[in-house]
Amino acid sequence: DINFINPFGEFSTVTIGAGGEFGSFPYRYNGDSNYTDINYSEDIYQSYVDYEFTKGKLYFNLGVRAEFQQSNLEYNDNSQNLQSKANDLFPSGSLSYDFNDSNSISLGLSTAIQRLIPEKIQPYEEKVSETSFYVGNEKLKPVSIKKSSLTHTFKNNNFTFSTNAFYEIYDNYWETVTYETGEKINRINKILTTPINIESL
Repeated sequence: DINFINPFGEFSTVTIGAGGEFGSFPYRYNGDSNYTDINYSEDIYQSYVDYEFTKGKLYFNLGVRAEFQQSNLEYNDNSQNLQSKANDLFPSGSLSYDFNDSNSISLGLSTAIQRLIPEKIQPYEEKVSETSFYVGNEKLKPVSIKKSSLTHTFKNNNFTFSTNAFYEIYDNYWETVTYETGEKINRINKILTTPINIESL
C-alpha cells in the first residue's frame, strides 16, 4: 500500500492512499472425483481518501474507499470460466467527544463487503455422505455490510467501563438451504445443500 498524509490547516489531516490485493491459487474439488486443474484468481485495486479533524475535546473522521474487483474461476477440464467484476464505494465516518476526563461518547458508521469465495460458486456437486451433496451457486452475490455503533466510555484511575449500542445490516446475506432433489440413492432420497442470497438480515 502507498499513502500520503498531509496536514490541512491547524486541526485537520488528509490522507490519500492506494493499494491492492492480488492472488491466484489452484482449487481442489473434493467429490466423487478430484479435479486438480481448477484455478481461482482475484485482483482487488483500492484507493481511498480520509479526512480527520481534531480540536480540543472533539474528534471527527470521514473517509471513502473505492474498490475495483475482478475474479476468475477457471475449470480447465471443460473450458468453463466463471468471471466476476465489481466497482464499489465504501464510505465511513466517526465522531467522538470528551465531556470531561472521565466521560466520552463516540459514534461510528461504516460499510464493507464480503466477497465470494470459490466453494460458494463451484458448479460441481461435492459428496458429503452417501446421500448428501453440496453444490455452489453461480448466481450468488457478495454480501453488503452496513454497521453503526454508539459507545459511552467511563474511566478513572482504577478501571474503564464502556456501554455500546450497535446496529448491523447484511444485504444479500448468504443462507444455506437443504432440500430433497427427488432422486433416490439406494431407495433413500438424495439431499442437496446450496447457498442462496436473502434480501437482508
